[in-house]
Amino acid sequence: MQKTLLFVLVATGLGGCATYMPIEGKYHTGPVETTTAKSKDEIWENLMDLVARNGLPVVTLDKASGILIVGPTSLTATRERGRFDRNRSKTDARLVRPNAHLVTGYVYGGGQFTYDPNALGRWNVRVRDNGENRLVSVVLFDLKAADVPPPVIRQREQQEARARFQSTGNFEQMIVDAVTR
Repeated sequence: MQKTLLFVLVATGLGGCATYMPIEGKYHTGPVETTTAKSKDEIWENLMDLVARNGLPVVTLDKASGILIVGPTSLTATRERGRFDRNRSKTDARLVRPNAHLVTGYVYGGGQFTYDPNALGRWNVRVRDNGENRLVSVVLFDLKAADVPPPVIRQREQQEARARFQSTGNFEQMIVDAVTR
């Protein structure tokens, strides 16, 4: 009887614990840049096509200075494989979804991983002359969770989970590729 009661107490106690796991790896920082021989007009035309096709919210559009700022855009997030994943070596910090735009911390509790796979972020593109070529720079900023984390997480951990996004560089590279094709 005592062993059964002890087992029930331990099992229910462990089932209610949640641990926030911050991002361990190093990810993309700064702009993704490329130099192209395309004219500024060609790049700008591709950029406007991208914005129009996807219905993106333009905040600032200044062709003369080569700056476009886009408002909140849906981004995909992923988590790292962590210490709670089966068959993970201590040096393995690969992403669960390698093509995601962002990486975020996660909460592990009750045998489940919880993180927000949907995020919002603003981004800008800068096109400027670089000698005979053009330099195209793309930066993501103001990253945040699109959804509220589940209530199983304590309030402090919810705030940490919302605040901890880093770019993988995939989104910025996708934009650079689209406007310099």
